[in-house]
Amino acid sequence: MNSVCLVRLAAVQRPHGRLNVAFRVTLLVLMLGAAAHAEIVVEGIADRAVVTGAVRPRVIGAANSSDLVRLDGKTIDAPADLEVTQPDYHELEILRSTPAGVLSESRKVRFVIRAEERGNTEWGLPAWVPPAVIPASSEELADGHLRWLIPPAMPAGSPIPVAVWLEGTDGQTLRAHAELKSNAHPTFLLRRGSGSTVLNASPSQVVDGLFSWTTTLPGQSSPQSVRIEERTEWVRVSGTLAGQTSWNDNARVEVTDDLEIPVGSTISIGAGSLIRMAPGVSWKIFGRVEVRGTRDRAVLFTAANPDRPWGGLEVRGTAASVEASGTLWTESGSDASWFDQNSGFSVHRREQALFLIDGGQVVLRDCAAFDGHGQFGHGRNGQLTLERCLIQRFLTGGEFNGGRVDIQNSALIEFPSDDGIFADGDNDAIYLTHGDHVIRDTVIGWARDDGIDAGSGGAGSVTASNVWAEGIFHEAFAWSGQGRRATNLQCVAVHCGQGFECGWSEGADSPRVEVSHCLSLENLSGVRFGDNYDWTYNGFLRVTNSFLLGNHRDVFGMNWDDWTWRSSQMEIRGNRMTRVPGEHPENTGWDPAVDGGRLAAFVNTAASARVGVGFAARGRVSPRDVLSLGTEIGLSRFATNELVVPWVLESSAGTWDTGNVRIPAGRMLARIQDFRAPPDDGQAYRLRLVDTSHAEITGAREHLFLPSSTSSAVLVERGSRWRYRDNNEAPPTDWLGGEFDASAWSEGPAELGFGDGDEATQVQGGPTNARFPVTWFRREFEIATPTAWRSLEIRVRRDDGALVYLNGTEVFRSNLPSGPLAPGTYAGQSTSSETEFFSGTIPASALRAGRNVLGVQIHQANATSGDLSFDLELLGIPVPTLSWFRFGAEALLAWDVTSNTLEEGPTPSGPWFRSVLQESPATVEGPTTRFFRLVSH
Repeated sequence: MNSVCLVRLAAVQRPHGRLNVAFRVTLLVLMLGAAAHAEIVVEGIADRAVVTGAVRPRVIGAANSSDLVRLDGKTIDAPADLEVTQPDYHELEILRSTPAGVLSESRKVRFVIRAEERGNTEWGLPAWVPPAVIPASSEELADGHLRWLIPPAMPAGSPIPVAVWLEGTDGQTLRAHAELKSNAHPTFLLRRGSGSTVLNASPSQVVDGLFSWTTTLPGQSSPQSVRIEERTEWVRVSGTLAGQTSWNDNARVEVTDDLEIPVGSTISIGAGSLIRMAPGVSWKIFGRVEVRGTRDRAVLFTAANPDRPWGGLEVRGTAASVEASGTLWTESGSDASWFDQNSGFSVHRREQALFLIDGGQVVLRDCAAFDGHGQFGHGRNGQLTLERCLIQRFLTGGEFNGGRVDIQNSALIEFPSDDGIFADGDNDAIYLTHGDHVIRDTVIGWARDDGIDAGSGGAGSVTASNVWAEGIFHEAFAWSGQGRRATNLQCVAVHCGQGFECGWSEGADSPRVEVSHCLSLENLSGVRFGDNYDWTYNGFLRVTNSFLLGNHRDVFGMNWDDWTWRSSQMEIRGNRMTRVPGEHPENTGWDPAVDGGRLAAFVNTAASARVGVGFAARGRVSPRDVLSLGTEIGLSRFATNELVVPWVLESSAGTWDTGNVRIPAGRMLARIQDFRAPPDDGQAYRLRLVDTSHAEITGAREHLFLPSSTSSAVLVERGSRWRYRDNNEAPPTDWLGGEFDASAWSEGPAELGFGDGDEATQVQGGPTNARFPVTWFRREFEIATPTAWRSLEIRVRRDDGALVYLNGTEVFRSNLPSGPLAPGTYAGQSTSSETEFFSGTIPASALRAGRNVLGVQIHQANATSGDLSFDLELLGIPVPTLSWFRFGAEALLAWDVTSNTLEEGPTPSGPWFRSVLQESPATVEGPTTRFFRLVSH
């Protein structure tokens, strides 16, 4: 606050008079300042507010004042029309001057807009997904070779799981994305040097008992083969195996029921063996299991029926252990509620784990576990060691409480998959509580929650050294809890929600987080003290000698428990940053031209190699009306010097514009948006990348903008106006009909409800100890052509339960019992999220041409419920379209629903077969006449 005042002083002779006069002056200034400050009134948002949805602040003040209004440091030219919609932390600052231009007072309003998709998680961060992976260039892959882990033989007709590593001449995994291509398997991706897939050998591909294929990388090839067994003899086992049991090399064992290995007993499994499990089968291991596979002769544990998973391995007691090398594990985790039925474990997720380590020990070397239906692991005072392993496509890597986790030279990726859909469901790569853990020389990525999460539980330490974290929706490294000591050395966090976080506390001096010689690149927060909730934060974050580049915020230290920036709990010095904040001046601004070469220390491919480039969007077709926003391109890794990538914007009439996009050192993303705006001429436009000496186009080289939007249409918007009945009297039986007159009902915009403070319209809920069980809502809307929609998607915010009718037919029910509901029916269960929108699909046949009626019943959980919330959104999912475009001599086929199947045939009547053109847009080549159709599922 700044104040200007005139003070007249009278000389007063009394003891300590000067001190008394000074006190009077100070008091008068403060009183005048406080009065002036109160004159700036901001309506529409309160200081320290946390809200969901748009904020429309209004500054109220005297007519003769001159206000300077800033939002997040930027001057607002038309503050009367201000609307803030971006989920983020915002600062609205008002500076008021006198008519003479003298600053008289100021006010700052701080607020957070939460992303609706996040619900009550991660306040102030948008819901986002990582960009598409861009494959490495041929120069990046030049020194690499493929190492495979494959069963040497498989029964005819069985899927063949394989794991692959891209290794350099020193035997270390190269941190490069690589697409593996072959006519014997679909193209699949190695993520920073590791990946897995499943092959299917058709009889025509088997020659002299061998299924052979050659996988290609730029400039090299890798021939492989698997022997196919026409007849496999299985030894069937179950029950208890006491004593010493040996399954020799190339054993074929089918476990038909649960298997127990008692204390003091051992099973030894030889190289090349196949172990298949009946549905739901688990091993109870109190003794030892030794699996002696090799890199050339892998052992396989899998399901007897690929459509029905097996259970897992329970390693119970301090005498129990599993030690395996050269082994593949697939299709585990049959029980989705295993931890509900087995008490005593602290878990974030309930699904069965492949490895339950309850006091025992599991050591895996040169192994791969992937395509699990549950968790990879769970530990309770157990020991897990991974060396040169791949863990991929589980719901989560699992939670390990106590004991020790030691991971070296491994990859934990895709939890559960990299499909570009935002989620918040505890899909951590790995979750660690108390105990002492070490993770080094490892890639962790593409998890829908956190990478390494060290959270609640007793004291412990985690050391992460040379860990590369990428594509993680929330935190790459999330350190929190009681007595936590966490160290990051030479780590990388790229394209994550937050890079390095010193989070919530359970204690007076925890967590203590050290980040040294690390790189945090293009994350929402580079380093973060305090997490994004109003919890307790008593830790300390030290970041030194690191690179914080291109993040939405390189450093973020604002805390929501007291709305202060905790500079006193952060030591941020000696780093290179995109922008040096005033709170942390002991850092240096990043100079791409001078500093780019310093990043070579974080890559193990040749620093001088050209990088790969391509469009970063996950799809290659967009509506024409978003072209003006530009399009991002991405690199296969961060550049160490500036790159220049030419582009061309063209229509069927020819080239419209050309230009170059520059990507400075220390960045992986850049936006093409400086082209001439094309006319609204109804044409499709294509943005195309051109080959360059600076980079190799390895990803999508073109992006197509269709002339009309084929995306979902909003039929009923969030925040719409609704008629409502909140008097605890059931409406007439015809209240869902189109002719019903609801004009006597109350009306207001959503969100409707009470008790949370974020409602646009307050409804009556009844006495605090006798809440009305049901509140009714009604809205009419018009539809001209119902046949334009393939289906409808409904999204409902409901606290606590909701029943939705469309034109008199029930179409959606959430958190309510089945069957008829009386007006006095309570939901019976309080909602776990009061901000989440719950969704469902409705057939488009439920719509009518003309007037349509939505009716909603919101049921309270019980008679003492403290709040009620309701909002609704209805989307129309369009009928898929198949379009044909020509750009010069090229003919392009484009379709808008990627989940549908493209089929082609020689005549309009078929016969039809699945087209090889399965990624839109597709270039159609050749003089032969062909016909295409899009088949909905």
